[in-house]
Amino acid sequence: MVMIEEIRPLRAGVQIRLDSGRCVRLTKKETAESGFQEGMCMDEADFDQFVRLHQYPRALNHAVAMLARRPCSRYEIERRLKDNRFEAEIIELVLYKLEKERLLDDAEFADSWTQYRSSGKLGQRRILHELKQKGVADEIARDAVNRLDESALLENAVRLAEKTLSRSRPSDNKFVLRNRVLSALVRKGYDWDIASKAFALASKQAKEMHDP
Repeated sequence: MVMIEEIRPLRAGVQIRLDSGRCVRLTKKETAESGFQEGMCMDEADFDQFVRLHQYPRALNHAVAMLARRPCSRYEIERRLKDNRFEAEIIELVLYKLEKERLLDDAEFADSWTQYRSSGKLGQRRILHELKQKGVADEIARDAVNRLDESALLENAVRLAEKTLSRSRPSDNKFVLRNRVLSALVRKGYDWDIASKAFALASKQAKEMHDP
């Protein structure tokens, strides 16, 4: 048996505190429908069943809405549901459902995110860092990044190098220009090898354009 010690209205919803110290968030409508009152004693299984029946569809809808806006990692969905105070059991049920229906797959998400960020001219290290921040396992993240086409990476790096070189001043010597370009590319997450090749190619193209 559990006893409801407090029912406290919040700006968004209601918090119900049990005598065990456990706190559960429900909507105001759900709380009104429940008939819960402070001091009420009830079987904990019945309380859990009520919470499960009402939180689960809300949590699932919330997660599906997130995925409709853009692909998400498992960690992102889990974190958002936790932030919205859904019960741990409910969160696991939602994640299981999404993975079973193949709406949530970290390998597919990693590939999608890698291609998207690469098209935005970011390098491997930056993309790998972002995937780890999104909770993608290291092996999955590295596999996705390693599948990037190196020629496309180099092409993007050359474009960034050309853009940086276009802002150079006549007084800048080659050493200054090289450091500036390499620093810009490394900040974007490109490996040193690709950054060096990009600078060499961009410098050569710039020279050919200016030479008579």
